[in-house]
Amino acid sequence: MSLITLVSIVSAYIPSKLTYSTLISRPRVDSPAIQYYSRILKVEPEVLTPHQLRKLESSGRKVFLARKAISDERPHQAEKIYVDIIDQNLSRPKEEINLPELAATTLLLALQQQRNNDKKAARSTFNNFFKIATEFYSDETTIRTNPSTDHEHEDCICGCGKGCTARVIQAFALFESKNKLRPKSKFLIKRAIEYDRNLESILKWKMFEDVDRQHVIS
Repeated sequence: MSLITLVSIVSAYIPSKLTYSTLISRPRVDSPAIQYYSRILKVEPEVLTPHQLRKLESSGRKVFLARKAISDERPHQAEKIYVDIIDQNLSRPKEEINLPELAATTLLLALQQQRNNDKKAARSTFNNFFKIATEFYSDETTIRTNPSTDHEHEDCICGCGKGCTARVIQAFALFESKNKLRPKSKFLIKRAIEYDRNLESILKWKMFEDVDRQHVIS
């Protein structure tokens, strides 16, 4: 049987609208890595484009490996994976930094560091993100052109705008409140609200109202 004949036979069983790129380019949405990471980023993988799914799967594999390292009682290996993801993200040109991914990985890393009772490392992780986000959003040109901050762009998969940043700063604020640094905590919550007005009700929490009372008394 000639090669031409073989190709003709195979082609007969492939729908005309199904291209080669379609066959190989779309990852399975039910893969463990995609399912796990999509829950972290709060996205529905079924509605993502093949390009977005590939990016989700690439980062998801690494995050899934970190999760396995934690379950295997290798927490420091998990931290190393998170740090590698962050470093790889930050090695890109500023306009190509994926802020939602950076935010999600920062939360995972800081949480693991707190589990390891390493408050100094967790604070450093939060501080680094806070500085990056502050610089990132201080440049309006970057905000307009960066894929990760434009919910209509092909690369953005969570569509949260500045919500990802707000969630990290909120976690930073709660971390500092837990460590008795209430004034700093309230400052951070106010910064988080600048990124996401939906967080305004948090200022009514007792821990933050007490900061104002103590300030008046002093």
